[in-house]
Amino acid sequence: MGQRLVIYVAVAGAAVLANYLIGHSGHRSGGGLPSHMPQHFDISVVTLNVAKETNVDRMLRDLRRSPATADADIYLFQEAVGGNGAGAVAEHLAALLGYHVAAVPASPAVTDQGLAILSRYPLTDVRTIQLKACNLVFRSRTRIAIAATVDAPGAAIRVWNAHLDTRINPVDRLEQLRPVLEEAAHFSGPRLIAGDLNTNPFYWIGNVIPFPCFGKQAGAVQQLMNEHGFSTPVGANRATHDALGMRLDWLFFQGLESNHLEVAPIPFSDHRAVAANLVLNGRGSGESLR
Repeated sequence: MGQRLVIYVAVAGAAVLANYLIGHSGHRSGGGLPSHMPQHFDISVVTLNVAKETNVDRMLRDLRRSPATADADIYLFQEAVGGNGAGAVAEHLAALLGYHVAAVPASPAVTDQGLAILSRYPLTDVRTIQLKACNLVFRSRTRIAIAATVDAPGAAIRVWNAHLDTRINPVDRLEQLRPVLEEAAHFSGPRLIAGDLNTNPFYWIGNVIPFPCFGKQAGAVQQLMNEHGFSTPVGANRATHDALGMRLDWLFFQGLESNHLEVAPIPFSDHRAVAANLVLNGRGSGESLR
């Protein structure tokens, strides 16, 4: 976050400070919570699997119809379509919104499984993280996460957007998440890890045959994240997918807390948008991964 300038305005004859202003500019590697937390700070975030939608006008219309998703400061998209022709969906949508954007494909040859971060505020230090490759027997995918620092007023927030495999069991799911946690351990400021973590209610025999195991996938992910200081407002009764009331999509954060959460259906996607309003919690950034 750049050097902070604190200007104290003394009121004549007063024994205490009457007011202060905190300036913020740029990004400092490693981030950090402000030494004096701005009382006005809040930021709205939406994570959504956009289900390979290519009609940008429809996407914008549907997002604007829901108050939960109409005017977010940060959008995290999974299964965003890229490539040539009309241009990548994320870049096109960002241009319509006047937002900054970072978008990457899952691999050079795959254009409909991309990840994107759209932000009202500048994005810096954008990185792609390769996740563990799992053999799903058929329709195996290259899994990645994308990371960027959002230079929001009052705090630089490090954000990770991830999309994990579907037909894997808790051990592999946690292994796919681990590179994100390892990178997160090196940022000392507010952190947000979100996306489609595919915590479906099944144990997969041979990565092909589903066997019901309700709650175990989600419980394993929550436990891992909690062990490393991340919390979530997404509870057990928050279905994020149209089928079977599945809870696939998540927001986890550290150095932040949510004062509002909505899970909103979006017509163009079979996933529901997870939308939260976040504020600094003033309790620091938690312990580093050991």
